[in-house]
Amino acid sequence: MIFRIDYKRLAVQLLPVSLRKQRIVALFSCAISAIEDIYYNFTTSRNERLRRIRFTPQVCVLQGMLNDDADMELRRIIVEDGQFLSTVPFAYSENEYHNYAATPVLIPDENLIVEQSVYFTISVPWAYGANNDAERRVKWLLNNYKLAGKKYTIKYN
Repeated sequence: MIFRIDYKRLAVQLLPVSLRKQRIVALFSCAISAIEDIYYNFTTSRNERLRRIRFTPQVCVLQGMLNDDADMELRRIIVEDGQFLSTVPFAYSENEYHNYAATPVLIPDENLIVEQSVYFTISVPWAYGANNDAERRVKWLLNNYKLAGKKYTIKYN
């Protein structure tokens, strides 16, 4: 990796050979410790961001991400297809439509008003429904990585 640096070894190598005594090396190690802390924070942040970049809104990736984050051992979180609205029939049959020059009129279905279109459903174990922090974490992950405008529901089983 390009960012792998051993700062203690670098500090010793930058010292002249005549100054490479145990006390001076210990002094430089103490001076370098703040830089090592910053370096550690940088590498952990970079690795976390690289991990987050790999996630896409694909169903298999969303399911894997949720299971990696919330249910690592049992992997019980499942992403399922949602409920879509039923199709709306035309007012005219195909033969009648050719006879009329007007645009087709759609007949609304009673279910259109009651049902809400949901693109996917997340099946989550009951333990996460009782734990508000886990539920918030699952919702946060979904809202970050799903496609914009896609609706979902969380179902506890």
